[in-house]
Amino acid sequence: PISFLRGRYLIPRSVNLDAMRARAAAGDPALARDDALSILEGLPDNYASNEAVTAAYLSGMGRRDRWSAEAGLRAERTETKTLGTVIVPASVDAGVGDVLAEVNNGGELIIARAVPTANRYYTWLPTMALAFHASPVWAFRTSYFEQLMRPQYIDIVNYRIVRTGQLQSDEGNPGLEPTSIQTWSVATDYGAA
Repeated sequence: PISFLRGRYLIPRSVNLDAMRARAAAGDPALARDDALSILEGLPDNYASNEAVTAAYLSGMGRRDRWSAEAGLRAERTETKTLGTVIVPASVDAGVGDVLAEVNNGGELIIARAVPTANRYYTWLPTMALAFHASPVWAFRTSYFEQLMRPQYIDIVNYRIVRTGQLQSDEGNPGLEPTSIQTWSVATDYGAA
């Protein structure tokens, strides 16, 4: 092992490549190449996602005596198109999408498909602010606004990987919609003009 930081930490030795090559040359089954597994492990990394956002804004502001106000509205249309990979045992294959590969994995037929999906949603994001200017240096304000937090691309890609041996399944959800974040604030300003 290699020590560092005055011997407080140790880094274990790395893999002995010569020993690994010797084991592979001797036919160690633990080091045998598994083409089927290589295909299945590489396919989920192949996905495509396209997002188009169209937005329009409307805003206004006004002041009367010691009051000022602002209001706005953002309208959005979001459209997503994704192409993901679904990898499942043939026994639960839905038959949707183009077949990328069929692999015999230990006697179980596994099917990989490219599955396209699309989603569209509309959102309205208002903003409002109101201020009372009590004096040339004091102001009292309140505001409200909404923000949008969209799902990450990998979360909306239609992918599914079923591992029957491990009783495990991972999948994306192309129907996910954004989360709205609503924020209220109240403030007192000193030194306001």
